[in-house]
Amino acid sequence: METIVQDFKLKYKDAALAVEEATGISHLFILAQAALESGWGQHAPRNMFFGVKATRNSNEADRQLLLTTEILSSPPAVGQFPAIISVRLRSDGRYECIVKDWFRAYPSPEACFADHAQFFFKNKRYAKALAVRADPYKFAVAVAQAGYATDPAYAQKLCRLISRFANLSIISSANWQIDSSANRFIGKSAYRQIIFIVGIAWAAGTGFSLLPIRA
Repeated sequence: METIVQDFKLKYKDAALAVEEATGISHLFILAQAALESGWGQHAPRNMFFGVKATRNSNEADRQLLLTTEILSSPPAVGQFPAIISVRLRSDGRYECIVKDWFRAYPSPEACFADHAQFFFKNKRYAKALAVRADPYKFAVAVAQAGYATDPAYAQKLCRLISRFANLSIISSANWQIDSSANRFIGKSAYRQIIFIVGIAWAAGTGFSLLPIRA
């Protein structure tokens, strides 16, 4: 699993850092939410990581028609979605609808991350959350409390992923320091070996011996 985390971070870290620099939203939060919403990038058609809906009036290049599941309090109205595949009445009285709907499409992950960041700035309910946007953990909790998702464990899931990305950074830094120290040690050791070998060669060529010559 750590390989998946590392690969995801290597692939999308630069895009997240660019958005952090532009908006102040922690890149660790951006990476964690992108991973959570897209299943580690496995469900991000045309760089759409966050499931942001498009409108019917959006440009063709900026939208895509995708299959999705909607939970509604009443059956979908005619024309509410471009296509309705199935409708099932659940035990709680709500309707589980498999439909096709318009979602946004992006030319790059960075474009997606930047557009999603603006979502928080354009919605007043996230004003308090934006005050702590530099702290990925506080921002995750505040975003969830503002009603971003219906999942009651959404903040917990985000914070868990943020921790994994953060710990990966610490481990990477520690490994670099260990490797650097090892390289310095190996370098000195190799240097000593070279000097020793050169010394032996010199002694052999001159007839000089480190041991007393016995008659």
